[in-house]
Amino acid sequence: MLPPKDIRFWRILVQDLPAVIGVILIWRGAWILLDHLEVRLWGAPSLWFAVVTIVVGVILIYIVGRRTGTHGLF
Repeated sequence: MLPPKDIRFWRILVQDLPAVIGVILIWRGAWILLDHLEVRLWGAPSLWFAVVTIVVGVILIYIVGRRTGTHGLF
């Protein structure tokens, strides 16, 4: 029989797994859409577009972190 700590871990994992999979699928879909947009606008993937999206992502994480008091990833 598993100790209570292990049972709690698996229960949390099973409960959170659909949310994690959902976030990954949304992220993947957004990634594909941005790739298509980039190719339509500029004809080929560009480095500056990647840098801009990374900077925007970091800013969003920072804003969410300030609002929640967790400072996002930092």
